Amino acid sequence: MKPFPSVNFGMAKILTHPYSRRLLRRGCQLLCSGVLLQSQTALAVEPLRLTFCYDSAITQLWLTHNGRGVLNQMLGVAQEKLNLRIQLDPLPWKRCLRDVSMGLRAGAVDGSYSEERAAYAYFPGTPQGKPDVNRRLRYGTYALYRLRGADVDWDGKHFFNLNGPVVAQIGYSVVRDLGNLGVATDETPGSVDVVMRKLLAGRAQLAAVFAEEGDRLLSTPPYAGKIERLPIPLIEKPYFLLVNKEVYHTHPERIEQLWTTLAQLREQQENKTAPKKKTGRP
Repeated sequence: MKPFPSVNFGMAKILTHPYSRRLLRRGCQLLCSGVLLQSQTALAVEPLRLTFCYDSAITQLWLTHNGRGVLNQMLGVAQEKLNLRIQLDPLPWKRCLRDVSMGLRAGAVDGSYSEERAAYAYFPGTPQGKPDVNRRLRYGTYALYRLRGADVDWDGKHFFNLNGPVVAQIGYSVVRDLGNLGVATDETPGSVDVVMRKLLAGRAQLAAVFAEEGDRLLSTPPYAGKIERLPIPLIEKPYFLLVNKEVYHTHPERIEQLWTTLAQLREQQENKTAPKKKTGRP
């Protein structure tokens, strides 16, 4: 059995003095205050700053340069929920993707999945390693447009009377989609308006652009009554927020939270605007 330690009665007398007890209590209060302050400081961490780019040629109402689009608002809500500071830089789409691949931007807003892009960026994924469409930003539809009365056509699988390249915006995934169908493309820098002007001038038989952007131009000069949309869409696909791999590996939990939060906000928006009857669309 170990002996009890010896007691320093002089020290014990000092520590039991009322003044000494007050000093001990004061010291404990200061120590506890310091621990609490450190905890509060740790909680009030500096927000994570992320710079994303998006297509500067975009004219859709849901993502706008003035920050009033639906997606702009979703990103604003998400950054407050998750203690982020998100900056959106408009860039030509091809340069935007290049900057993401080089790590100059944290990610790109509104990109569809491709193996080429997956080489340098992550998309929200499923446990099986596939893109998670439930955490998409939206679905996007590419439509085909022709001069009114032209005989070039598309039945959903094959083109008819197509004798040249289809005009499309440079760097867009639809160029690859058309290539997979064995169709050449005329990749054009600029907005949908630039693409449609080529079609109007007879420099292409077909234009492949986002349906909501192309349809918006159909009712305005100089296109009204001169260009028409083919009834069968070319392709519909999900669009995501894609994130540079290094950025993801540095902040995996924050990025996953951002993807999930944006999906939740999108679902809330869809529930507000969806018809009461189900349309069958996933």
